[in-house]
Amino acid sequence: NGVVHFSTTLGTLSAARVETDAEGLAEALLVAGTEAGKALVRATYAGGLSAQVAVILAKGPPASIAVVAVEPPAISVRGAGGNETAIVTFEVRDARGNAVADGEPVLFRFDAPPGGEEQVGPERTTTVAGRVQAAVSSGTRARTLRLIAEAPLASGDTVRSTPVPIAIHGGLPDQTHF
Repeated sequence: NGVVHFSTTLGTLSAARVETDAEGLAEALLVAGTEAGKALVRATYAGGLSAQVAVILAKGPPASIAVVAVEPPAISVRGAGGNETAIVTFEVRDARGNAVADGEPVLFRFDAPPGGEEQVGPERTTTVAGRVQAAVSSGTRARTLRLIAEAPLASGDTVRSTPVPIAIHGGLPDQTHF
């Protein structure tokens, strides 16, 4: 029996050194990590014999959606003179924590119907480098909105973010609202 040494440029191997069996075979299992891409796996046998194979570790379908940023976290009611729009950035990840591939569809909605003409736009977009953004515009009422991002799956299921709160602050009082 001989010894085969295995190495990889991406992921991990179940063993770096394996003895051949009675038939001269040696096996090592390539385990994908959190990074997708091309793994070059090399097997080297005594005397300098070696072989290399490329294995593509692909990104999986959406498994979670996490909020990355809300800028600013609070906005003003329309016409109050403050910032009326917040940009919310989400990252869509697969089961291994990788950002999903470009082009995954994501929809945005509020967890309750708008009560003061608030809007989210776009209502639908696709991922770029695993990320999506939505603009939330205030309406005429002070309140807290909760934005949800949803990624529909081929199975018919939907992956949802936790609701992201965005505070809409009131303006200064005027004679008609005093």
